[in-house]
Amino acid sequence: MDKETFDKYSKIIKSYDNITNVNNKSFDDAFECVNFFYKNKEYYLWIENSEYEMPFLFTTSKEDHPHYLSFIEKVGVRYICLFDNIDLINSIIPQEDKIRIVIERLIKLENLSKNEISKEYLKEFSLYWDKVCECKDEKLQLYLANETEYEWLNSYVYSVSNKKTIRYVADGIVFNDKDKRKLNFSNKKALFLKITNTNGLLPPINNKKWSSTEIFDIFCNTQLSRIVKKAFDDICNISYSRDNLMLILEINNFYVACEIQFKNSGTAKLVNKIENQIVNITHRNIKRCDFNYLSNQIGNDVFLKDKRILLIGCGSLGSYISEELIKSGCTNLTVYDGDIYEPENICRNKYPLVDEGYNKALLTEFSLKYYHPEIDIISNRENFGVDKSLDGYDLIISTVGSSDTQLKFNEYFHEKFSNKPVVYAWLEGDGNSSHALCTYNNGRGCYNCCFISENKEYTDNRFNISEPSQTKYISNCCGGTRIAYGTSTLLSATLIVLKAVEDVFADAQNEPFIYNFINGCISKSFQVKSNGCDFCNEN
Repeated sequence: MDKETFDKYSKIIKSYDNITNVNNKSFDDAFECVNFFYKNKEYYLWIENSEYEMPFLFTTSKEDHPHYLSFIEKVGVRYICLFDNIDLINSIIPQEDKIRIVIERLIKLENLSKNEISKEYLKEFSLYWDKVCECKDEKLQLYLANETEYEWLNSYVYSVSNKKTIRYVADGIVFNDKDKRKLNFSNKKALFLKITNTNGLLPPINNKKWSSTEIFDIFCNTQLSRIVKKAFDDICNISYSRDNLMLILEINNFYVACEIQFKNSGTAKLVNKIENQIVNITHRNIKRCDFNYLSNQIGNDVFLKDKRILLIGCGSLGSYISEELIKSGCTNLTVYDGDIYEPENICRNKYPLVDEGYNKALLTEFSLKYYHPEIDIISNRENFGVDKSLDGYDLIISTVGSSDTQLKFNEYFHEKFSNKPVVYAWLEGDGNSSHALCTYNNGRGCYNCCFISENKEYTDNRFNISEPSQTKYISNCCGGTRIAYGTSTLLSATLIVLKAVEDVFADAQNEPFIYNFINGCISKSFQVKSNGCDFCNEN
């Protein structure tokens, strides 16, 4: 670092109180640093010559403090983490301001109160926990059915390539890969506890593992009440006759596990075993993996949780919708399609070509179950008929390309699915426009209304805008004609179907509506009903 640059940077650093001994000194030949002391602690500021990076800060201190990472014995320093990855847009900040930001964050960090220090440690709980974890040859997974603060969990074990996975599972969760994975039920249960009061609770700092003191504090600290009273009362009354306990904890939205070893397997009150018989604690990593949790983590609402959906048609549009329903949080989907997969479907269907002649409904089930073991897909390798039961469904989505078939369904749904939502989705022949109509079979508007004028005359679908001359057909023999449309049309149609599904479960008004995607724009209308429709005519 040349003298002019050093003088410029050191002037900024010296302007802050309690900073002394500013020098041009490096802890390693590869790094040119500004060395200084703040309140008798030594620091190195490495100012990288890059507009995309913030300066890096190191310290020679070995004392424990939040955001101090592991000590590097070779060079005698440790990195101080001052920023999240998305804190700042580094490239738009002048270098002088970057230095000020780093120094001011350091000063704030070094002047935390005792309570603030505890909170900062908790933010990095998993980082400290990971450093002391053992048993890397096993993978632990957590599946909770609902948000809970206390629960005994079942366990299932399976192995892949000699690596064992253990699932700790709440009652009510069913897996679709039980046979494929050869899940073996284990009679070893685990205790899940949510820490509701984290005040003063510290992670394993400086690689110092938790001891029986921390475990006893979680269960029995009556002053801080770290767990809910029901859990405390139950645990005080439980007689336990094993020599080990898998304890799974939720701490500030982190999930960790402790494998606790007791002196013996003799029967005693669990709380007494925790207080007097702990001989070893193995720190374990565990990942929460239940589908609703993972779905919520990416921002999905819970409107599809526990909803049972019937999807009719697994062709081009149906395949896109089925996948996005799952990604939006649906775990219970029934599909119908009697068609088979052909090479010409590759660019129209969401799923890859497994083999010619493979049924589309079965392919949908096969593909979607791989997303997550809780996904429940029922595939019917036949076309949906008006003799099929509709009992138990919360929503029907029909993506059948034939208007005649949709009209036949409309009549059946009025009879067998009244006052419940049905979404009809279709693409226009111009390959650019799409529609998603939601009806409730309640006389306020239906699919038949699309084709009936006010004076009871049949007409072309009044929501379509394309002319017959705009329709793009591909014909591959007599009776084998398909409408040509691109992937962007499928994506836009999928989007408005998802919006319709969201509206169905967000609004209890049972008012029919239609989403239209036309010329790149989405519009929504409640003007669905035609007074000429026999199903909806109230007169």
